[in-house]
Amino acid sequence: MTRKIFSSNFETGKIVRPKRVLVVENDSTIQYLLRRLLQRIPDLLIDVCSGGIDALINVGAQTPDLLILDVRIPQINGFEICKLLRSNRATQQVKIIAVTGEILTSEERSFLLKTTDDLFTKPFNTSHFLGRASELLGIYAQ
Repeated sequence: MTRKIFSSNFETGKIVRPKRVLVVENDSTIQYLLRRLLQRIPDLLIDVCSGGIDALINVGAQTPDLLILDVRIPQINGFEICKLLRSNRATQQVKIIAVTGEILTSEERSFLLKTTDDLFTKPFNTSHFLGRASELLGIYAQ
């Protein structure tokens, strides 16, 4: 896969760094669907992984602009990842969209609403999801 490191904005003449998105989802079908959906947003670099340890390694290597995070993933769950990212000055500003296919307790829901930028329950409205991801990235889907 070819990756663009920089692109130029024709209107402003400025060189723009593509936004980086990390999708953390252990279900390969959902992972594929999220990647395909996010490809509608221009100038994105999309990485995927399926577990909490890989997610933290990816974030440490290249901090994403947006993290799409399934809360029920192996190794280190999404709740712990949120705690770690929000407690670290270098990653506090990462935008996070949490996704889950399970019923959350009121405490879990409250925690996610406080520590993430949005929460989607599977199955979710893909147009709304795409719009929210675009908004958090500050760019618009095509």
